[in-house]
Amino acid sequence: MDHTGRRTDICNRPEQFLGSYEFVATTHYCKNGAMPKEPAFIFMLDVSYSAVQSGLVSIFCRNIRSLLNSLPRESGQEKSSIRVGFATYDQAVHFYNLKNVAEQPEMLVVSDVNDVFVPFVDVDGYSLNFCNFSERLSLLTEIEKMFAETRCTETILGPVIQAGLDALKIILQPGTDFYSKLAEECVKNGCAVDLFLFPNSYIDVASLAPICVITGGTMYKYHYFEGPKDGSRFLADLAHDISRDIAFDAMMRVRTSTGLRATNFCGSFYMDNSTDMEMGVIDSDKAVHVELRHDDKLPDGSAYIQTAILFTTCSGQRRLRIHNIALAVSSEYSHLYRLADPDCLVSFLLKQAEFLVREKTPQEMRDAITHRCAQMLATYREKCNEQVPVGQLILPESLKLLPLFGNCIIKNDAVSGGNDMTVDDRSWMMQMICSLRIEDALLLLYPSVSMPAYIRASFDNFSHDKAYIIYNGIIMFLWIGLQVPQTWIQDIFNSNSVSHLNVENHIIPERDNTSSRGLRRIIDRINSGRARYMKLFIIRQQDALEAWMKKFLVEDRSSAMPSYVDFLCNIHREIRTLLS
Repeated sequence: MDHTGRRTDICNRPEQFLGSYEFVATTHYCKNGAMPKEPAFIFMLDVSYSAVQSGLVSIFCRNIRSLLNSLPRESGQEKSSIRVGFATYDQAVHFYNLKNVAEQPEMLVVSDVNDVFVPFVDVDGYSLNFCNFSERLSLLTEIEKMFAETRCTETILGPVIQAGLDALKIILQPGTDFYSKLAEECVKNGCAVDLFLFPNSYIDVASLAPICVITGGTMYKYHYFEGPKDGSRFLADLAHDISRDIAFDAMMRVRTSTGLRATNFCGSFYMDNSTDMEMGVIDSDKAVHVELRHDDKLPDGSAYIQTAILFTTCSGQRRLRIHNIALAVSSEYSHLYRLADPDCLVSFLLKQAEFLVREKTPQEMRDAITHRCAQMLATYREKCNEQVPVGQLILPESLKLLPLFGNCIIKNDAVSGGNDMTVDDRSWMMQMICSLRIEDALLLLYPSVSMPAYIRASFDNFSHDKAYIIYNGIIMFLWIGLQVPQTWIQDIFNSNSVSHLNVENHIIPERDNTSSRGLRRIIDRINSGRARYMKLFIIRQQDALEAWMKKFLVEDRSSAMPSYVDFLCNIHREIRTLLS
């Protein structure tokens, strides 16, 4: 201690003066008391007839070499330490001996799908570090030729995931049963599953979803995949998936000071107790929501929250990351509402709606979300603006947009369903919502409308002589008014008029002029850095698809769902009822 009572080593101990810091973990924090090996990515490629005919196999085999150059690496590393493995499957699982440098790859087939195993004793027979794997990539050219004439239409999935897990057990630590139980086993062995689905019919996504949600993985879906139309979107998603910041075999715990406790958790993870969130991986596209309750008197001064996450880096190092935060305690409602975080609150309400709709009817879910919004605003009206006449709607500055986003939540197809939405699409969106980042949740609820300036999401704001881009993080529309200048149509589409446009392909041609380059640059900028590359639809004014597009203009009335103005009136009535 120095003469002021402060520790003299405070500058050498990050936990003494930083809110967030990391430690390198000891073997005490490692499974089986041993340091982990480098993590691995195992690619399992569908080579059935439909996958080959759609162009999926060809696109993957011809582009994976360049994509692997983007594997995540530690700061300062020239090459990624992540190991890479590869297998194919149809009605059986095919493994390849990567040690074999012969031109014809040695393929080992496991046809007993009820008892799948990895037919390699030596780990280097199945997976290699990236540098060595890149030297064997000629294998993929041979695989494309081997299955070019296949007529096998059957595919398996569960045994494929089991095979991938067995491979990772060899690479990582030994582990020890279907989709939910398999997901739990994956988490216990530090494995996550990313699924790229290419369905042409119903595939029961609701049953497949737990394998991604529980392990911390991601599910991508390409309905009626066609290589020329959808290949670039698939490659962009795959490139982002394997290059984003990622931590492996993670465990998270939230601790609080006296008077607070963590009660509800939402995200992509597995919990077998009330405190620890276990994840095969956690990446930069995921968020975890934790609901805190205080059912005891909080001490004066500050309340404290600590989040600790134990994880393995992409170089195989075990680390412990700590986040500490001190929050002021106040008994004044005005302080609470003035400092409220509306973005976090809206994201939490969306995830609560997704949870409620699993247990209640859509109408009960909508009533619950509406009532909760009204209750928060009624409390503000009662505690902070008692002198204002009851008939006047008063909203706190921080929550002025709460009714807008409340209406967006109850109108969202993922939680309310829709006549033009398939069961698989809804299941896919529901599993995605549970781990959405805050900024992605807001965009999903309130799509962005621009071109060039941003406008509110209402069709009343559209001009017939302009074109607009509407996007929500999953899907993108280019709406073209019937009175758009002919010169613009000529520059973008090489067409004489709007009426002659071929909008079936939903592709922006690459043309060498200012307008075309500018539009493609805007679309690329919108897609850059997002968790998913959005599918583009070109909508001409008064076309059949325009009615579907209008559902994304959330301030307008759609089907039986209210407009923003109608919902605001409903909220006002409910506030008055609560106050009376």
